[in-house]
Formats: sequence, C-alpha cells, structure tokens
Amino acid sequence: MGFSKLFVVLQVLLISIILLAFQVAARELVETSSALNPYHKMDRELSNKPDNPWPHNP
Repeated sequence: MGFSKLFVVLQVLLISIILLAFQVAARELVETSSALNPYHKMDRELSNKPDNPWPHNP
C-alpha cells in the first residue's frame, strides 16, 4: 500500500513540474513575440492612458 501512495505522489509531482515548464515556456513565448511586434509598445502605452471621457457623456 505504501508503494502505491509513493507512486501517486511522484505522479502528481511530475505533472506539476510539466505544467510549470509549459507555463514558463508560454510566458517566454509571449514576451518574445511581443518584443518582435512593433505595435506592442504603442498598444501598451495606449492602454495605460485613462479612458476617453467622450463615450461616457450622454
């Protein structure tokens, strides 16, 4: 019984390590693709600005 418990623990550890590796790879992929995109900086600057008050006016 102890062996199967150890096997389950090792399996969960392996799955979590694989998911973490995928997460890190996806984050690096997003950073490199946004660095290659010339419009990314402009989009980020525009998103940091406050919203235009004109659409909120009646």
